[in-house]
Amino acid sequence: MTSLPLPATLPPALGGGWYLHRHSVNPNRMENPTSNIPAMTLQLGSFQAAVDAKLQDFNARNFTAGFWQKQADLWVQDAEAQQSLRSFMGWLRVAETMLPRVGEIEEFAREIKDAGFQHVVVMGMGGSTMTPIVFKQAFQQGPEALPLSVLDTTNPATVRQIEESVPLAQTLFVVASKSGTTAEPWLSATISMPV
Repeated sequence: MTSLPLPATLPPALGGGWYLHRHSVNPNRMENPTSNIPAMTLQLGSFQAAVDAKLQDFNARNFTAGFWQKQADLWVQDAEAQQSLRSFMGWLRVAETMLPRVGEIEEFAREIKDAGFQHVVVMGMGGSTMTPIVFKQAFQQGPEALPLSVLDTTNPATVRQIEESVPLAQTLFVVASKSGTTAEPWLSATISMPV
């Protein structure tokens, strides 16, 4: 059996400084959530020895702390590759980054409702649409929230289905692209947005 203890302290992004509670963020939760979480025990059969060896390797390299510090040399030694890797690890600190902006986000939500929007469509590809898809499936829609659709394809039938299922003139279209140059969401925006 393998026991996976949680680190002595969790980074703030995992509950050290915030948590989602229904429809709000609570910045006042500062207690250590690890004190009530038992270690996970796994029975991995023929994979047990390999997993135990990898865990020992991770512990010897202080992998967990290095991971949270965006220590890219845990994976690659090339400086250019390390910089590239670090650029994809911003999500590790998204809670700390966004917490001060919750008020702005709530104000934006009020503004779009006051402007008469009745629906939101997020258009993107791959990782740019994963968060809205997960949030839509994981969290119950609040009573004041606008319905959300996610368009993550350029398939004409799917685009048409979205067009026919939302009030186009009262729909906020959000084009999501990490790079800002992903062609598919811009194509969807060109096809979907009313003129």
